[in-house]
Amino acid sequence: MNQWLRRTTLSFHRHVYAKRLMQAIWLLWIMAVFPAAAAADMAVLIEYIDVPANERDKFEQTVTNTVRQLNLDRKDNNQIFAWYHYRVRFPYGSGRDCSDVLVTVFTDFSSLEGAEISAAYRQWVHRTEIYQAAPGIRSENYAGQVEFTHITVSFLHHGPDREKFLHEMRDNVKPMLEQKRIDGTVVNWSLFAKRLPDGNSEAYHCAVVARYNGFKHIENPLLDGPIARRLVKSECWELANIVE
Repeated sequence: MNQWLRRTTLSFHRHVYAKRLMQAIWLLWIMAVFPAAAAADMAVLIEYIDVPANERDKFEQTVTNTVRQLNLDRKDNNQIFAWYHYRVRFPYGSGRDCSDVLVTVFTDFSSLEGAEISAAYRQWVHRTEIYQAAPGIRSENYAGQVEFTHITVSFLHHGPDREKFLHEMRDNVKPMLEQKRIDGTVVNWSLFAKRLPDGNSEAYHCAVVARYNGFKHIENPLLDGPIARRLVKSECWELANIVE
C-alpha cells in the first residue's frame, strides 16, 4: 500500500509540475509575441491612405505641412518616437488597396489612446492597424536611427501553433535576416505583432519589416523556406517624409 501511495503521489506531483510548466511557457509566449500582457511598449499606428490622382497635389501639401507639423509637435511632447510617410511601390494595379502609408510610432499605448486622426487628412484614410514590436525578434540596430530609402513589409499568419511559429522565427528566420544585414543587403529588420484589428480574426497576425538603403537591394519575397508558407502578402514602400 505504501509503495502504491508513493507512486500515486509522485505521479500527482509530476502532473501538477507539468501543468504549471505549460502555463508558464504559455504566459512567456503571450508576453513575447503579444506584449500587451507585458510592460507598456511602443505602439505603431499604420494608416493606409487612398489618394485619387486628381487630389495628389492637395494630399502632398497636407502631409508635408499640416501632418508633418502635427508629428513634430507630438515628438516635442514625447508622444511619439518617429513618424514616416511612405509611397507604395508594389504591388501594382488591383493588388494594391492604397497609394500611401503613414506610420506613427507612439511611445506607449496611453499616448495612442489620446491621438485623433487629423481632419486635415481623415478623408484619405482607407483603414488603420496597430502593431507592437515582438521583443528579441529583430536586428540589434533596429531601435536606432539609420539611413534607408525603402522598406518591405511581409505580412504573416502564425497558424494554429503560435509557439511553433515563435521558434521558427527565432531559430530560422532571425539568423537568415541577420546574415542579410551583415552582408549589407538589409539595413535592419523587426517582427511586429498586430494588436488591432484583432489578429485572431484576420488573414495575417504579424509582419516582418525590413529596411533597405536603395531599391536595388530589395528581394521579393524576402522570406523563404518553411516560414514562406505563412506569408500572406508582401509590399514595398518608398520613404517620402520622416520625423525622427
